[in-house]
Amino acid sequence: MTVLEAGPRLALQASAPSRGYINGGDYLSPMHHRLRVARMAAHRRLGQDLGADPWDWPGCLKWDDAAGLAALAAALADPGHAALHFGRAAVAALEPAPVGAPAQALLYAQGGAVAAAALTRALLAGALLAGALLAGALLAGAASAGAQCGSGCP
Repeated sequence: MTVLEAGPRLALQASAPSRGYINGGDYLSPMHHRLRVARMAAHRRLGQDLGADPWDWPGCLKWDDAAGLAALAAALADPGHAALHFGRAAVAALEPAPVGAPAQALLYAQGGAVAAAALTRALLAGALLAGALLAGALLAGAASAGAQCGSGCP
């Protein structure tokens, strides 16, 4: 495998402030929910495989749909992604300054977030350890122009 980098760490610069949220709530169908739960497990395995930890797993607190919280909590009551239903005092203990001070909320305890740039660095380091090559701006430019790589290419 060859990783093409068009500029000096361009991929890391573009994603440096980004975070990806990983949870199983807000799904479209039961199959979509199972896919999201499997994604959380895959992220945890990836962290173990890479020996890196750009993830935070504090859980995800949801309170925007008060009417549907109880139904959502019941629907999420499966192995791998249960949601805990909290009242105002518990919400305040978990989130000291929530916008709108909700009367109730759900905590997806297994949810988390990943820092995109840190994940990119960990994936690249893992790929390089596995034998991937990192090609800089000249090769990336040639590849985008459709040039063939000769014997001088990595």
